[in-house]
Amino acid sequence: MLKQVIRFFLLALIISLHTGRAQAGESTNILPTKNQLRYQNNQLGAFVHYGPAAYLNNGGGDYLTVPAPDLFNPVKLNTDQWMRAAKAIGAKHIVLTAKHHNGYCLWPTETSDFSVESSAWKNGKGDVVREFVDSARKHGLSPGLYLSSGDAYHGCKSTPDPLGKRKMIGDPEKYFPIFMQQLTELLTNYGELEVIWFDGAFNPFDPDVMDASAKPINGKYVDRIRDAVRRMQPNAVVMGGGWPDVRWAGSEQGKAPYPLNNVVAQGTGRANWLPEYSQGWFVPEANIHTRQHWFWSPDTDKTLKSPERMMEAYDSSVALGANLLVNMTPDTDGLIPEAELKMLKTFGKDLKKRFAKRKGWVSSTEVGTANNQLVLVFKKPTAINDIVIEEDLQFGQHIDAYTIEAKVNGKWMNIGEGKTIGRKRIHTVNVENAKSLRLHITEHTLEPRIKSFSAY
Repeated sequence: MLKQVIRFFLLALIISLHTGRAQAGESTNILPTKNQLRYQNNQLGAFVHYGPAAYLNNGGGDYLTVPAPDLFNPVKLNTDQWMRAAKAIGAKHIVLTAKHHNGYCLWPTETSDFSVESSAWKNGKGDVVREFVDSARKHGLSPGLYLSSGDAYHGCKSTPDPLGKRKMIGDPEKYFPIFMQQLTELLTNYGELEVIWFDGAFNPFDPDVMDASAKPINGKYVDRIRDAVRRMQPNAVVMGGGWPDVRWAGSEQGKAPYPLNNVVAQGTGRANWLPEYSQGWFVPEANIHTRQHWFWSPDTDKTLKSPERMMEAYDSSVALGANLLVNMTPDTDGLIPEAELKMLKTFGKDLKKRFAKRKGWVSSTEVGTANNQLVLVFKKPTAINDIVIEEDLQFGQHIDAYTIEAKVNGKWMNIGEGKTIGRKRIHTVNVENAKSLRLHITEHTLEPRIKSFSAY
């Protein structure tokens, strides 16, 4: 009996050390899926908000007005131009609002005549989504599609109350088959997609939305949406909705919280902008609108963010471990305006220049992390402006605190510290004549694995 008890104890210990966290009472090691890891490695993406809202001349912030379908007429539409703008900032994927909250479809849908088929553009024979995905692939970008669940044209949406207090507006039973048909068209007619993007705003199918009897609808709709996406686009990640792979980081100004964990613990879903029941690995993503609102409108060039402000957004998101989705706004002709192109190109050039000259690099895969330290030695004393640290996320996220030191004139000096690292942590410093850099991991759970410790 005693031998059996000892054997059981040893087996439990081995399992806990292999699959769980090193400290007693901690949860098991949570890993990203291959789809999540691919998307997280992209880091930077582009967002395109386009549709009738760009034609309303009201500042670009009216998302629910349902205009005449023939209002949409982008006579100079050039999706290749959009892709060049996205490439200029270093985006790896690009997402189009195939249908925003007003319900207008940028593709010829079988569900209604509120689409490009009713527009003067190309005599109703055009398909913005088709041109978008074809251009994206031609330019080496992975396309993604945004589909608003809330739909003003079909009269079904939720109130914009905070999570847990939203109410249903309209008839979801009548509208849900229409929505699923639209989703099916997008997921089956346009090839493999990188991401399916469901907006949390006005979403009548989210599990916390309350029905007419003031009861949450729970999984009545989201389970069917999840199953459809997994069946038709098994390699895509899902942003938003009831079963997401990607979670909103909580800011439309390009900011992520810090410390930033990829793993969401049980009971903290709603605090992380997720359904209450959510737990596990979620890619955090912030987004940013480059104008005052998400859509273009006349006389809004003056509201464009500066390249410097865009760099601040990068440092408040990607540099803290999150992904960033940068919005672009085609005008009524179907072109991104020149002032916006100039700003995006300048931001992209500044970003490329900032990380153009790597002074040195080391990985724990190459040299290990003896005493939880990783040392980067330079061939000669050098000036350092940015230090970039990346965990190897295929093994999980395990670092909870660290310090960075520089060896200058034979002495080690502390130049930075932090909590989480995750996908990427960037420290901007001003160090002259550094002979070495030392990363000291002071708190961790499982074995820390540093994919890259580099200096620029």
